[in-house]
Amino acid sequence: MTRILHISDTHGRFDPLPNNSIHNPTFDVIVHSGDFLPNRTRGILAIEPGFQSAWLSGQVEALQKWLIRGRKHVPFLFVQGNHDFINPCPLMQDMGIDARNITGTVEAIGGIKFFGFADVPYFTGEWANEYSEDMITGRFAPVVDMLNNCEIDVLVTHAPLYGFLDQNARGERCGSTAIRHAFVDKILNYPKALLHGHIHESNGMTRMYCKTNQLLISNAATTQRIIELSARIKRLK
Repeated sequence: MTRILHISDTHGRFDPLPNNSIHNPTFDVIVHSGDFLPNRTRGILAIEPGFQSAWLSGQVEALQKWLIRGRKHVPFLFVQGNHDFINPCPLMQDMGIDARNITGTVEAIGGIKFFGFADVPYFTGEWANEYSEDMITGRFAPVVDMLNNCEIDVLVTHAPLYGFLDQNARGERCGSTAIRHAFVDKILNYPKALLHGHIHESNGMTRMYCKTNQLLISNAATTQRIIELSARIKRLK
């Protein structure tokens, strides 16, 4: 059993994490599903990457205290959100943190295979990783193949599925219809879980069902929760 601490949309905050001492571990891995970094502007490309790099370089002690000091050292898996204009993991690794950017790549922890997908539906054009739903359909096609070949146990996205934990403060649905259609029409065997963030007002947990199994969905935007998962035993082709 792998215990996942799912967090998201921290936007530069270091909210206290659950105790995870070496002798009494509470979780085995931290998964951050995007919007880790703060912003200075509304996505101005001439400013944001430099600002975020400088901010991160100034947070060495805070990050080490948040993720390492006094607790069992566990991997920090990260997928980029629309507010993240740099990959923070190399700088975090220089700080002694086992930070891994899983955007577009698989990482295995305790027999569980994680994969990150960063795209969010286009809404203002000011932020990172915004794409039209048609473009997301094409960009998500390789992920569908990986899921159907059981190469992914936990899919980590920043954006939610349309209709699942995706309502903003105005009651609008902000999830991806392209990813929703993939799960309904193309994915034959759901992964163990979908972890996402993005829509702060809809954090929570729910499930989606198909003929063969069910998908646990967690939106941890501005919050945190521990999820226990075991690797899939039945592997359908």
